[in-house]
Amino acid sequence: MIDKIYLDKLDSAYMTILDMTKIDIKEKRREKARMDILKIFCHYARNLIKNIHGDRIFTLDFIGKYLNRDHATVLWSIKKHEEFVLVNSDYRLLSEGIIARIKTIEKEKVVRINKRKLAFLNERGTEDLRGEWIDLILEHESHRKNIHLIRKLLETANE
Repeated sequence: MIDKIYLDKLDSAYMTILDMTKIDIKEKRREKARMDILKIFCHYARNLIKNIHGDRIFTLDFIGKYLNRDHATVLWSIKKHEEFVLVNSDYRLLSEGIIARIKTIEKEKVVRINKRKLAFLNERGTEDLRGEWIDLILEHESHRKNIHLIRKLLETANE
């Protein structure tokens, strides 16, 4: 069973493409623009949506069913995407633009979710518990290089 978070990413990518291009890639028509965008979507769905271990989430068959097509169409689309990115600069720019927009929207969603989660914890935590959380953040290895920035942010919050 595929986790809802990954299905939401797939839906978000589909809706972003639809919003950007006004082209519904689920429609079975063979216009060049639609086929180019289909290639980009298939590449994104198969190769860029991964779990925390870096494994692919969606099979060719699943992507095909999502798009009302078969797995062979998805495989062909991905192969053609890889070829076109190397030889066609217009296609490469289109692909980079669409994928960048999808990733930007995904990041915005994650930031909003994290802000809500932090606000929720902040409202319900005691002052002592919030202090422990701050200490944990400051002690975490990933923040060592940015410790001066974090301390400065905390100082301005105290003013």
